[in-house]
Amino acid sequence: AGIVERNGFDHPEFGWEMSGFGPVATLRAYKMVLHRGEQISVTYQVRQYYGRSSVFAVTVAAPSTDYPPPAGVQFFKSVKKRSK
Repeated sequence: AGIVERNGFDHPEFGWEMSGFGPVATLRAYKMVLHRGEQISVTYQVRQYYGRSSVFAVTVAAPSTDYPPPAGVQFFKSVKKRSK
């Protein structure tokens, strides 16, 4: 875990998209974090999936040099609406 100097994100980008799940709100932003004595840029992606009566939010964060992490991409692609 790293240390941050202030709350909030830098350069946030907001969006909406449709998926097999339904509407999805997206946020991608950056933050400088002190990690092992070195300032590094970290990229965050937040996705909020909206169902008929629920909201499911997922956040993935990784050093910007390693972004996007393969496991995060795979997980986002796996989110589906369950059939009744």
